[in-house]
Amino acid sequence: MSGDAGDRIPSIRRRGRLMMEAIKVKTHVGEDSILRLELPTGMSNRELEVLVVLQPLKTEAVDELGWPIGFFDRTYGALAGDPIERSLQ
Repeated sequence: MSGDAGDRIPSIRRRGRLMMEAIKVKTHVGEDSILRLELPTGMSNRELEVLVVLQPLKTEAVDELGWPIGFFDRTYGALAGDPIERSLQ
């Protein structure tokens, strides 16, 4: 499974030549623990040095409607001391 198109981070150029470009993607690693990336580089017939930094994303458990577990328990009554009032229209 490859990642989304990704975010292009500003590239580093020297004398108009591309020296380095960073691409940030979010992707998923399957049960086989293999990371698969397909990234368009805009370059061909070149050798590249590639640095991969793996940073696991925090995931929050959600209920069947997509709300974080315990969200309403944590937020119920949060504005009890400052109730919202709707003015006449």
